[in-house]
Amino acid sequence: MKKFLLLSALLSLVAGCSTTADPTFTASGKAGYRLICGGAFGNGDLGGCYEKAGQLCAEQGYRIQQTSVSSMIIECRDTDPDSAK
Repeated sequence: MKKFLLLSALLSLVAGCSTTADPTFTASGKAGYRLICGGAFGNGDLGGCYEKAGQLCAEQGYRIQQTSVSSMIIECRDTDPDSAK
């Protein structure tokens, strides 16, 4: 029983430090991501969201469309130089 409680506590801590990303659409209708910073507890650590946005959009970069205390919506930049901003 002690092992189960210890494992549950550790999993809760890990979940509290993660950033989740769900596909969504931005206000302009483009595909994007809704990032929840700080995992299940939403502790307001936007640093995790910036890191996740960099991973999701890699070399093309991203635009932040909306932020709050513990989340943001981003859109990856177009890689086509002829596309409109």
